[in-house]
Formats: sequence, structure tokens, C-alpha cells
Amino acid sequence: MQPVQLDLGIRIQDQCHFDNYFSGPNQSAVSLIKSVLSQSGFNGVYLWGQSQVGKSHCLQAACHAFAKENKRVCYFPLLQLDNSASHALAGLEDMDLVCVDDIQHVAGNPDWENALFALFNALRDRGAKLFIAAVCSVKQLGLSLPDLETRLQWDHIVHLYPLKDKEIVHALQLRCNNRGVHLSDETARYLLNRQTRQMGVLYELLERLIEQAIQEQRRLTIPFIRDC
Repeated sequence: MQPVQLDLGIRIQDQCHFDNYFSGPNQSAVSLIKSVLSQSGFNGVYLWGQSQVGKSHCLQAACHAFAKENKRVCYFPLLQLDNSASHALAGLEDMDLVCVDDIQHVAGNPDWENALFALFNALRDRGAKLFIAAVCSVKQLGLSLPDLETRLQWDHIVHLYPLKDKEIVHALQLRCNNRGVHLSDETARYLLNRQTRQMGVLYELLERLIEQAIQEQRRLTIPFIRDC
């Protein structure tokens, strides 16, 4: 079964799988997420960490993994929605897994908070699963609805940590290996030393380089990167 696509035009990225995520210091966190997916009944996960640590990747990977079991799933990124669109949550209570990304975007908005609270209760009553991600802990969100804050702390709280430079190199190499492209340590460090440490930006650049290297039938080397 394919992951549910919303009428709002939101897509789950094809490359977001657990085997394409270099966990590094977050190995136990990823293991916990996988364990929750394998458990029966309601389970909630609150996933938090600074920007570019892989929260969105993990949520979408969970959707892909659950969809393979013919489960109904939905990835719901709040940053892509208008604050007045909390009615968009209608119908999600019928899903087997709902992943809500960037909840901090609507914290303090009573309309959204009440809608999320109702969704939590509906999924719990059905024995479904709810994964929520944010850039901060539950206490730091600044929620105006105490009951929602309590709900978000009921189950599993998972903190994702940023990768160190050596781990970023391994992460870039994993992405290349999955595309059938070799990336040496030296080339990866060259790329890293001339770019931001933000993983999303690095991955986008790497994807462009891989595509160009494939088209030109060249190896992904330092001279190639200099020519691009």
C-alpha cells in the first residue's frame, strides 16, 4: 500500500527510509521508533531536536515502513500549511499512523491545539499510532492547552542529536552508496569543509552532484566538484 497523499499536495519523499538514514548518535532513537511500529495498540512518539537532525526523515521513514504492512498512513508537515487550516486534520483519525511534523509552528493556536488534542484521543481510542516532531521539548513548546501538553508526554519521548563532522562524512557516503556512487573520505571532507553543516542542504547539493556525475559519466571526485 502506498503512503496516503493529501489533497494539499503533500508528498512523502521516496528516499526517506530507515536504511537511508545514518543514525550515528541516534541509533537507539531509531531502534525505539522501529520497535513502536512493531507493537500493537496505540503508541505515541514525540520526536524532538534542532533543525536538520533528521526528524522529518524519520517520520516519513516510519510512514514508508508501516505502509509496507498495508497500513493507512499520513505525513502531515505543519510548516507547509496555513495556521487557519486545522480543519485539514479531519479524517486523519481513520489512519493507522499519523505523523505530524513541526508542531511548534501551531503551538499557542487554540484552534490547532484543540484539533490535535481531538486527533490524539481519536487515534488512541482506535489503537492507532501518532508520531509528532518538533524543534524543542514538550515543555518548551508553549502550549496553551494543558491537556494536550500532558498527552504529548504520555508515551515515548525521543531526542535526536546532530552529527559530528566524521559522522556527516559517513552519512554522505551512505547516501552515495545507495545511489551506486563511490564517495571517498577525502572528497566527502572537501565537500563538507566548503559547505554548511546543515544536512538537508548537504543532501540537496549531493543529489545534484550525483545526478551530474551520472550524466557526464564521471566519478564523484574533488576535481569534478571544482568543475561544477
